[in-house]
Amino acid sequence: MISRVRTLLAQRFAVKWRLWQWYATLVPRVLYGVRVRVEAQGRPQLHGWPRIVAPARSHGGSLELSIGRDVWFGSSRFVVAGGTSSITLGDQSDFADGVTFWVSGGSVTIGDRAHVREGAAMRAYGELTIGRRAVLSYFCVLHCGHRVTLGDDVVFAERSTIADGDHTADDEAICRAPVRSEAVEIDDNVLVSAGAVIARGVRLASKTIVAANSVVTAKQEWPSGVLIGGVPAVVLRQL
Repeated sequence: MISRVRTLLAQRFAVKWRLWQWYATLVPRVLYGVRVRVEAQGRPQLHGWPRIVAPARSHGGSLELSIGRDVWFGSSRFVVAGGTSSITLGDQSDFADGVTFWVSGGSVTIGDRAHVREGAAMRAYGELTIGRRAVLSYFCVLHCGHRVTLGDDVVFAERSTIADGDHTADDEAICRAPVRSEAVEIDDNVLVSAGAVIARGVRLASKTIVAANSVVTAKQEWPSGVLIGGVPAVVLRQL
C-alpha cells in the first residue's frame, strides 16, 4: 500500500513538473516578452505553483533558471524586470510559499541544502551569492545592487535585512537621489538575529553573532568570534 502511494505521488509530481516547464517557457514570453530557459537535474518537487511575472511597465528580458537535484518548491515567485538574468538553485535546497526572486540583469546563486522560508525576498541587480546550508528565515530581505556574498552555514533570522546600497542626500527627493553601492560580505557560520539590518560595505568575519534589531555599518572592522549589537552596532563581547 505504501509503495503504491509513493508511486502515485511520484507520477503526480512528474506530471506537474512537465506542465510547469511548458508554462515557464511559453506564458512569460507571451504575456511579458520574457524569455525563460529552464535546466533541471532530475525532477524538482512542486508543492505549489511557482509563478514567473514581470513588474508593471517592464517588458522583455531573459532568465536562465538552473535547478539542482531534489529541489523543493512551494508557491514561489520569479520577477524578471528586464536585462539578462540568471538564477541557480543548489541540490536539495527548498523554497517555501511566498518566496520572491526579483532580478534585473543580475544573478542569484544559492548553494546546496539551503532553506528559504515563507516571505523571504531576494532582489538582484548585481551578483547575489548564498552559500551551502544557509537559512533565510521568514520575511528576510536581501537587496543586491552590486555584490552580496553569504558564506556557508549563515543564518538570517526573521525580518532581517541586507542592503548593499543607499540613496545619497542631495537636493533631489530621497527616493529619486542616486544610489551608492558597496559590496557586503558575510563569512561562514554567522548568525544575524531577528530584525537586524546589514548596511552597505559591511564585512562580517566567521563565527559572528549579530544581536536582534541591530544596525551594522561599515564604520569599523568586525573581528571573528564576537557578539555585536546596538544602533549603530558595537562589539558587545567575545564569544
